[in-house]
Amino acid sequence: MAGDGKETLVCGVDLGTSAARALVCDLRGRVCGRGCAPLPPICTHGFYREQDAEGWWDAVCSAIRLALAEVKAAAVAAVAVDATSGTLVMVDSALRAIAPGLMYNDGRAAGMSERINAAAGDFIARFGYAFKDDFSLAKILWLQARDRKFAKAWKILHQSDFINTRLAGEETATDWSNALKTGADCEACAWPPFIAALGVPLDKLPARIVAPATKIGEICAYAAAATGLPRGTAIVAGATDGVASLLASGACEAGDFATALGSTIAIRGISRAMLRDPRGVLYCHRHPDGYWLPGGASNAGCTAINREFAPLPDSRDAILTELGRNPDKHLPSDLIIYPLADAVEERFPFKKSGIAAFVAGEIGSRERHFAAMLQALSFIERWCYEEIEALGCPAQRIFTLGGGSRNQAWCQLRADVMRKGIVLPAEAETAFGAAILAAAAHHGSVYAAATAMASIARVYTPAARCFDEQYRAFRAEVKRRWDV
Repeated sequence: MAGDGKETLVCGVDLGTSAARALVCDLRGRVCGRGCAPLPPICTHGFYREQDAEGWWDAVCSAIRLALAEVKAAAVAAVAVDATSGTLVMVDSALRAIAPGLMYNDGRAAGMSERINAAAGDFIARFGYAFKDDFSLAKILWLQARDRKFAKAWKILHQSDFINTRLAGEETATDWSNALKTGADCEACAWPPFIAALGVPLDKLPARIVAPATKIGEICAYAAAATGLPRGTAIVAGATDGVASLLASGACEAGDFATALGSTIAIRGISRAMLRDPRGVLYCHRHPDGYWLPGGASNAGCTAINREFAPLPDSRDAILTELGRNPDKHLPSDLIIYPLADAVEERFPFKKSGIAAFVAGEIGSRERHFAAMLQALSFIERWCYEEIEALGCPAQRIFTLGGGSRNQAWCQLRADVMRKGIVLPAEAETAFGAAILAAAAHHGSVYAAATAMASIARVYTPAARCFDEQYRAFRAEVKRRWDV
């Protein structure tokens, strides 16, 4: 549906790892236009994971132009960008990247977290999480120690900040969601003293930290020509892709959680109080409206399924059809699997390194194997939610997002395994969460925007099948092998 030039429209942009996606919608959540543009391939060598940051900008511009193709651009009042958490780039004073972007899963900063955690004791005690080697701050320390370009860099920007500065034509504030992994104090909206004590020049970090949904600039003439957005359109602070995904689901009440089923199982929810996890498995972002957003991600996910079954898509689709028609034929299964694909560690529901995927039992047919993998991932999701509940925030509603949410048989299986309803939102694009942030000022809050714009397509309710015995066997096998 094209805009008529009279209604207020907003634009949300999701900058992922393989593509940039833009979505234009009205304040009721009706989608008016969509655009998608591919990103440059991620260059991998050793532990390095890099991407051409200028390609981020090109893809965002293309995606926005495509989304605006059937929309009267003059009606777009605001734009917000979400991006991958922990991804950053060094830029010069002309806002040009002077090196490739370091991706969220870049592993070059191994060991740097020990130095950070030693300096950040009070901060860690206050916010309840420790720093990891893939956090932005660890990468910044590595760049400072090992990359000669660091001294020449004007700023080190998060991926979303890089796009926002280009849209504005000048430095913009960062949001506390993307800044969390750089060590931001999300309550004081400031860089804490331990960062300077580590020797990091604070003038190389964004000067201001604000809440997501805060206006941080306006579209400049250069960006207007590149994207098709009108000059003067409000630029609104976005969030990480995980937070945007949660908002896109329609989760808005304390106790609402969302599971994103993609290459990994990523879970985030809304809590009235900050959850402090002494193991460092779970950590909290801050909600723009004042609540907290606990979450974590397992290294298990669809990557393992795709590796095993994607080479034979027709066979995979036939298996899915069979499971949908005869859900009880292969489930519950006594085949125990922990599908980690290439990962050698787990992050959630427990933290353990030096491990690898395993299969306990006879695989048998491909149908039995596929069903058991879906069951295993459902068990891991249940385990994650049990850990969250043990920390004091039981899930009241569970929304489902990501590619796996399109699998009806799997969604029903998850509802049965967890004995909870699984809510499928009508619009599950992460860019829709960015659009909700862009619309927050018009609605009065992020909560009001989410309730006005998001809607539910379907709720999967638990059936009679019981998986408790198989789940106990799964937990026992994991404990036997990994002592967790």
